[in-house]
Amino acid sequence: NIWMKTDCWRVKMVLHNREWGEFLLGDEKYFSIKRGESLYVKNMMSGDIPYISTTKENNGILTYVDTANRKGNLISLAYDGSIGACFYQSNPFFASEKIVTINTVQYPLNENLAFFLIQVLKIEAQMYSYGGRKWTVEQQLKNTKIRLPVDAKNEPDYEYMEWYIESLKSGIEKIPDYFLQDGYEKACWYLDNIDQNEFEKKYAGAKFVR
Repeated sequence: NIWMKTDCWRVKMVLHNREWGEFLLGDEKYFSIKRGESLYVKNMMSGDIPYISTTKENNGILTYVDTANRKGNLISLAYDGSIGACFYQSNPFFASEKIVTINTVQYPLNENLAFFLIQVLKIEAQMYSYGGRKWTVEQQLKNTKIRLPVDAKNEPDYEYMEWYIESLKSGIEKIPDYFLQDGYEKACWYLDNIDQNEFEKKYAGAKFVR
């Protein structure tokens, strides 16, 4: 089962027949990670720029200010507070102290690719979200390994990740409600922890096509 563009949109892509590889978040060949800034809301003017904090609600937005320190099209990730709160920020925003922003280096980040990566990051963050532990940037976060589909050169297959999410969206009317409500959050893509074939049969039904 491979994906392809068609005049009738796209066929459904699958994950269980893919090769996977491990990649360090701190590997600058693949990811750019930058800390937010220590500038608090009380010291800023109100405006229309999202102020991204460690909250897990409202796409990470705590309030709105008049200053941006990021251009947008980035992933925001909380490493303290609501550890692992992870969102795609499409527009300019202010990244606060206890978050990092993540960008891909070899392939332009976009909403679909970000959505795939966010699910993987959330799974990894779970081990730090209990008992008040912090996901320190240098010691834990940058040394975290994530598993991603790879291409023939064993490099991250960003295009496949992007179109996998697009294929879900293109067939979204055929996916059961439970998958839409809970399946994305549970889709960790880890073949050693989840039987992806059973996962798809249970939550996505038959492999729907165009």
